[in-house]
Amino acid sequence: MRRAASKKQQGGEPSDVTSLVLELMLDNSACRKRLNDYTEGLLVQTAHKMESFKAAYEASKQGGKKETKGGGSFFTPRRF
Repeated sequence: MRRAASKKQQGGEPSDVTSLVLELMLDNSACRKRLNDYTEGLLVQTAHKMESFKAAYEASKQGGKKETKGGGSFFTPRRF
């Protein structure tokens, strides 16, 4: 695609469809990379929070052996 676009641009037609398609594809790939990086960051952040919630839950199940500075446990189970 790049070869076709560069050949057409050398011919002097800057508004060629091939070059516009190339630009669109490159923009699309950049946006997809940015979205993938953002999504990966959200997943990593969620995994870290789940690990901390799990550790707090396990600590509360053991009778509150691991306590916070305030004196309570990290996890307060909800009663439904």
